Parts: sequence; C-alpha cells; structure tokens
Amino acid sequence: MAAAVLLLSALAMLLSYFVPFVGSWVQAHYIWIFFGTAGPICYLATRPLVDRYNEWDEKRKESFKREKERAECHARLNHLTAQEKGMLSLFIGRDLRATQFSPTDPIAQALVHEGILYIPPEQPNIRGVRRYNIENWAREHLKNNPNLLK
Repeated sequence: MAAAVLLLSALAMLLSYFVPFVGSWVQAHYIWIFFGTAGPICYLATRPLVDRYNEWDEKRKESFKREKERAECHARLNHLTAQEKGMLSLFIGRDLRATQFSPTDPIAQALVHEGILYIPPEQPNIRGVRRYNIENWAREHLKNNPNLLK
C-alpha cells in the first residue's frame, strides 16, 4: 500500500512537468503530494526495524511467561503434602525417572494433574499398575533442593 501511494505521488510529480492540468492540480494540492511521498518513504525505511522489535518483544513475552510458569511449578514443589513427598522421594532417593503405581492412586493422579508426573503413552501391564515418569524440571528442582522432601 505504501509503495503504491509513493508510486502515485511520484507519478503525479512527474506528470506535472509534462501535462499542464496535472501541474496546476499538483500546485494546488502540494501538501498531499508531500505526505504521499514522505510518509511511504519513512514507513518503508522503518518497517524492518519495527518488525524486528515486534519479534523481539514477542520472544521476551514468551520468555516471561515460561519463567512465570516455572516459578509457579517450583512454588508447588515447595508445598507438597507428606504423601506427595513420600511418592516423589521414591524417584529422587533411588535416582529413578520412572516407577509404577496403581492407576487409581489419587496421589499419583494429583501429581499428574499438577504437571509434576506424567503418564507415558502406554497401556497398564497385566499386574494392573501404570508407569509414571517424573518431569525433568521437577526432578532437577528436587535434586537441587533435597530439603523439600523432608
């Protein structure tokens, strides 16, 4: 759009030298020709800078959102119940990434709902237990802060 306005303004200025009617119209409306030329030139020159700023700002907002979510998750690990501490200490104490619990275990289901544990995409085995994995961020945070499980 800006390029079209710039082209039309330049065309009007060029034609003003050759066509008398256009020349008088350009003289009567010179301010519109000026803005029709200056506006697109400024816009087209600064557009790449504005686009780069918008990309940077979007990345910054995403980073803040991830940090906020991570802080909320870490805050949840600071307020574990005794049963949750016992269940998570199995992962950390034995240095496990996965273990098995009953699929109806309410503590395991609550930890899955909170995003601390997850269930890999597989069916429960014959014994009626389900495999639960600990999220990497939770494992690292609990390993770095073992006092949270006491």
